[in-house]
Amino acid sequence: MLSFNLLLLFKFAYFDVSEHRQQIKTFRLKYVFLVAKIIKTAWYVIMKLSAKYPYREVYEKCLC
Repeated sequence: MLSFNLLLLFKFAYFDVSEHRQQIKTFRLKYVFLVAKIIKTAWYVIMKLSAKYPYREVYEKCLC
């Protein structure tokens, strides 16, 4: 129940009204299962997304 409520909070805080109705499976397919390159340096851990990733703007908005 806690994870479901956190998902709802996340959706209402960061997504457009058009995406509020998407189900958990759709959310996972769009935003959780993604291809990225993880780069570790001495100071940082960097996640590089593909330039062609269609939901890149949403991801950057959530991380800032």
